[in-house]
Amino acid sequence: MRGQTVEVYATSTDMLQLCKEFEESFEYNYAFLESYDCPKVKVCAEASEIDLFWTSPSGFLGRSILLVPKGDEPNSRPIKLKAGGIRYDLSPMDVDRCVVLQEGGIFAQEDCLISGRLANTFTDDWSKSVFSALSRMTKKQFKRTGSYYLGQEAKSLFDNGFRLTFQSSAPRHSDLSREA
Repeated sequence: MRGQTVEVYATSTDMLQLCKEFEESFEYNYAFLESYDCPKVKVCAEASEIDLFWTSPSGFLGRSILLVPKGDEPNSRPIKLKAGGIRYDLSPMDVDRCVVLQEGGIFAQEDCLISGRLANTFTDDWSKSVFSALSRMTKKQFKRTGSYYLGQEAKSLFDNGFRLTFQSSAPRHSDLSREA
């Protein structure tokens, strides 16, 4: 199966509103794709529990967050370090089913909004139905501009001169334009 994606420009407010409504329809947790000191994976039940949710402090795509079914415990994988010791890593390969949110968000240092995405590469029924429902809800609540979907607050920022781009250091000619 080819991967499915929905590209979005959204603020934290836009995404929290979308996720809150979506959390009422599906039972899932948020797990973080990152490296850990211990085998325990950080999991949150609601998007509102996530620190700095959907922000871009670095000026490019942020964290990847997995939506995993409630009851599924994501297992991290041990990675032996050359310098000694072990880190624990979580990736989509370590779970049986999930949908991925790759965070974008406001990069305030340059008045720009970084694009994010919703993605699915899994073929199981849960992942397909969750991605399908989330992408439908996104397309219903966000406004399409070119191949992107803009949240309400993101559209307001765009209308007020914010750059909408995939990376703050990208040339301005690659920004989302009104003609898109």
